[in-house]
Amino acid sequence: MYAFSNWTQAITCGAPVPPPTQPDPGSLLGRAANTWRTAGAVGLAKRSLAFVRRRVAPAPAPYDVWRQANEPGPLELRALAHAAGKLRRRPVVSLLVPVYQPDARWLARAVQSVRAQIYDNWELCLALDGPQAPWVARSLGHWAQLDSRICITSSERHLGIAGATSAALSIATGSYVGLLDQDDELSHDALYRVVEQLQAEQADLVYSDEDKLTEDGRRVDPFFKPDWSPHLLQSQMYTSHLSVYRRERVQQAGGFRCGFDGSQDYDLALRVTEDADRVVHIPRILYHWRQTPGSAALDPCAKQYAVDSAVRALDSAMERRRVAGTALRGTLPGTYRWVRELDQLPLVSVLIPTRDRLELLRPCVDSLLTITDYPALEVLVIDHDSTEPSTLRYLSELEADPRVRVLRYSGRFNFSAMNNMAARAARGEQLLFMNNDAAVLSPDWLREMVALAKDPDVGAVGAKLLYPDGRLQHAGVILGVGGVAANAFGHVPSEWPGYFGAPHVTRNYSAVTAACLLTPASLFRSVGGFDEDALPVAFNDVDYCLRLRKAGKLVVYCPEAVLTHRESATRGHDLDPAEVTTMRVRWKDWIEDDPFYSPHLCRERSDFWIRL
Repeated sequence: MYAFSNWTQAITCGAPVPPPTQPDPGSLLGRAANTWRTAGAVGLAKRSLAFVRRRVAPAPAPYDVWRQANEPGPLELRALAHAAGKLRRRPVVSLLVPVYQPDARWLARAVQSVRAQIYDNWELCLALDGPQAPWVARSLGHWAQLDSRICITSSERHLGIAGATSAALSIATGSYVGLLDQDDELSHDALYRVVEQLQAEQADLVYSDEDKLTEDGRRVDPFFKPDWSPHLLQSQMYTSHLSVYRRERVQQAGGFRCGFDGSQDYDLALRVTEDADRVVHIPRILYHWRQTPGSAALDPCAKQYAVDSAVRALDSAMERRRVAGTALRGTLPGTYRWVRELDQLPLVSVLIPTRDRLELLRPCVDSLLTITDYPALEVLVIDHDSTEPSTLRYLSELEADPRVRVLRYSGRFNFSAMNNMAARAARGEQLLFMNNDAAVLSPDWLREMVALAKDPDVGAVGAKLLYPDGRLQHAGVILGVGGVAANAFGHVPSEWPGYFGAPHVTRNYSAVTAACLLTPASLFRSVGGFDEDALPVAFNDVDYCLRLRKAGKLVVYCPEAVLTHRESATRGHDLDPAEVTTMRVRWKDWIEDDPFYSPHLCRERSDFWIRL
C-alpha cells in the first residue's frame, strides 16, 4: 500500500514516475504475474483452478500414491497373463476356503477374485462348515457349474475353521495349497507371482505382503514384510496372507489340527517351517484382508479364542523343539513372546572399552554389577590411556572386585582392536560387547539375551536401547538407511507401537549394534572378530553381523533386554569416508537389499515409513 500511494503522489506532483514495486517472484502474487506473462489469461485461469483444487481436495494417502507407482495396470496385467501361459512349470494351486455363515457380498467377491486370476491352473476348494442358509449352497453350486475348477465339500455338523479347512484340503489335488478366507480377496496376479517364484525352486512355503480392505472398498494398512524371519514368526503370525504351502509338506506336518481354531494357520506355519528346506517371501501386496465388524483385521482383540489358540500353538512349538519355557501374550495385541528357561548359566564376559569420562563409566559398571541378576559374570574394562585421577582411582577400586579385570590398551583409538584384545583374554563362553555410556535398567536383561544366544542357529543378540529421556535409540539395525546402516526406530517414543509392533517383538535383523551385543566366544574367534584394519571405529559391529549372516547364522533383536545408551557420548558421531567406502564395497548387495527390511520401505528414515 505504501508503494502504490507513493507512485500516485509522484504523478500528481509532476515528478518523474518511478516504476511500481514488483512482487516477489517466489510469492503467490509473483507466480501469478509470471503465469500471466508466459501463459496469458487462459493459463492463469487453469493454474488458479488447479491451485484451488489442491487446497480443497484432500491429498492422496501415501499408500494410494505407492499403489499408483508400483502396482500393475491393465496393460501390464495383460502382458503377465501372456507370460503365465508360457511358464515352464505350471503346478495346480488349490485354494482352501472354509465357508461358515458368510456375507453374500464378500463371498462373491472372494470367489470372483480367484476366477479373475491371470494364472489359470488353480482349483478352488470350498468347504461348507455345517448347516448353511439355502442361498449359500445355491450360489456355490452355480459357481461350480460355471467353472469346473471350483469344487465343493460339505459337512452336516459345524467342524470349526480347522476342521473345515482340513475338509477342503481332503478334496484338493494341487501340489500346492493356498489359504483364503471367505470374505477376503486376491490381487489379479497373486497366483502368477507365486508360480513364477516356483520356477526356480520348490519352496515349502511362499508368502506375500498384504493389506486390508475397508467395507467401502478402500485399501489401507499395507504390511510390507521382511524375508524369512524365524524369530519373528515366534512373536507374531506375520507370514499369514497370502500363504501357499507345498501340499506334501502340509501332510507330513499333520495338516490342520483341531483345538487351534482361529490360529490354525499359525500352528501350521510353525510346524511346517521347523523342517522347511526353503521359505520364500514375495515382496508384493497379493492379498486383501477385509475389515468387517468383529474381524481380527479390524480389531486384533476381537477373537479371544484365536489368541488363546496362538499361545497353545507356540507352547506346542516350544515342546517339539525342546525349548524349556512357556509362551505368553506380548505387550501389543497379536504379538507373543517365548519365556525361555535356562538349565545352565554359561559364563558371560562383558567387554567395556573406556577412556576417562567417569560420569559415564561408573553408572555403566555399577548398574551391571548391582542390578543384573545373572551370576555367571566377569567384567573386562578396557582402559584406553585414561589420565583423570578420579577415573584411575575408580579403576583401581574395581580391580578389588573378583568379578572385574582392568585391561590396558595404548595407542590410537581402535574400537575393533580393543575388543579383539579383550576377547582373547576373556574366559566366558559368551562375549557381551558393551559401550561405557550404556546402563542396565532391569535385573533379567542378560538372562533374556543368553537364552536366545544359546540357540546354535543364533550368531548375535542385540538389546533394546533407550536414550536417557526414554526415546528409542536402537531396536535393530537396517541396512541401506543413511547410506550404509542406521538404527531402527531411532528417536521415536519408546511406547510407540512402531511398524506392526516391530520395536516390541523378538525378530531377526541383518545386524545389531555392539553398544550391547552378545555372541558366542568361539564363533567370534572363528570368524576373526572385528575388522581392526579396515573398520577401526565405525561399522565394525555391522560388518561382524553380516559375516555371521554369510556363515548361516541368525542375528536376533531382544526387546526384553532394555538398557539406556547415550550413543557415542564418548567418541561423537564422526564417520571416516574410508570406512564408509569399505562397507559399501564389501556389502554392496546386502546394503542395497536388506532381507529383513522391505524394498517398499523408506531409505531416508528408520521408522519403516512407506517408500514413495
